Amino acid sequence: MRALWTLGCVAFVALGCGSPSTEAKTPLAARVQRDAVAPCNKLRDVWMQREVYTDSGRVFAVGYADTTTEAQSRGQQAMTQWLGVRISSKSVDWLSSAAGRDEARYETSAETYASHSLSACKLERSCGTGEQVAALVSCAQGTGFERELASLGRELGPKLPKGTTLLLPGVNEDQFVTRLGELTLTTLRPALEESKGSDTRFASPASLRLTELREVLRSQRATHWLALDVRLVGTERMQVTATVRDAENDLEVAGAHASRTFDLAPELLALSDARGPLFAQRAGADLAALEGREGVVAVSLPSRLEEGKPTAFEVRVTEPGYVVAYVIDEGGALTRVVPSPLAPESRVEPLAPLRVPTAAAERAGYRLRPCVPAGKPLAREQLKVIWSKAPLDLPGQPSRETGGYVVLEPGASGSQRKLVAALEAARAKGASFATALATYVIEGSPEGARRCAAP
Repeated sequence: MRALWTLGCVAFVALGCGSPSTEAKTPLAARVQRDAVAPCNKLRDVWMQREVYTDSGRVFAVGYADTTTEAQSRGQQAMTQWLGVRISSKSVDWLSSAAGRDEARYETSAETYASHSLSACKLERSCGTGEQVAALVSCAQGTGFERELASLGRELGPKLPKGTTLLLPGVNEDQFVTRLGELTLTTLRPALEESKGSDTRFASPASLRLTELREVLRSQRATHWLALDVRLVGTERMQVTATVRDAENDLEVAGAHASRTFDLAPELLALSDARGPLFAQRAGADLAALEGREGVVAVSLPSRLEEGKPTAFEVRVTEPGYVVAYVIDEGGALTRVVPSPLAPESRVEPLAPLRVPTAAAERAGYRLRPCVPAGKPLAREQLKVIWSKAPLDLPGQPSRETGGYVVLEPGASGSQRKLVAALEAARAKGASFATALATYVIEGSPEGARRCAAP
């Protein structure tokens, strides 16, 4: 490519790099110009085949415009978009996370960060005139984020055990997958690949429901899995802890861990708050995963709710029976909304859907009002509905603070697993049940917070 560029540029220099010449009308000048344009076009064709690529720590891109300056600008823009797409791409498609994504905000943040990560940009070469100018641009790429994760990967790679390790995006202290957690895995993986032993392999499923980690480990024949904890320390520092766990018992593999704490670029802070799905790990996912017969019960609830504005949901069944419904908050606590003052009767018929709150409950002054925890801009919750042919004896005690709803003690190892145990015991005794799950987001607002605070 270098020789081709030399031929093209020498010819262009003789003619002012393609600018009009007083000799342009002579046969010789016309022939020289024609011969010069052909190598330039060929050079542009070579560039176009690569578009954007990396080489020796720099990113290269080609821009096209009617001036060299504009072509250079477009080349850098193409570079930023390319990096933004790489940052935005997820290693795993979290199937149950559609209602929990802040897509627009994340894409903007990803492109902003990509632009921030480029430095020392320069014009490598240009070719052509008028609308035919092509500019080859290169920039250095990398921030402290990349450097620290590369260092972590090089430390952890040699410690990885033999076998297949399933790689999953990072979670924050609340066990949510975040966009920053996804970016952390994307950035960390190349360093792990370079430093791992020859007997270690990596697996990343094309898709994963949060409640199917055990099944995915088996299907991928993974012997281990990588747990990434990504959290903020203060307001401007980030701590990443990588731990390898045994797929059979979830115990940490001795010595197979590494950690880094470093300053976080402002452009990445927004990604730390862009949450993914609820219950990123198995803790707290058992109830969400528990399913019975299919096609018996369905629940209708808007995917986005306004804080403080009364809402309702509807339960439909194809067979007569009884339903119990729980709200699962971000911390894993369960609140029973059926049966409750919102819907005292839990019997449902196929031709008579159950609306919650019922008309009688509304006349009595009961409302289903979504509220966001204090100090948070939004909340993500789940509604789990359980149908059974006969009433089920489920655990929990009424709580006066919640107007008579049943609240199980909070905690991933308490409330949900206790309820799951009760349902599994009922199934073992021959009980028939089915479930439905709805995930929704509550959008906070000052006015909504005032309505929620009102008695």
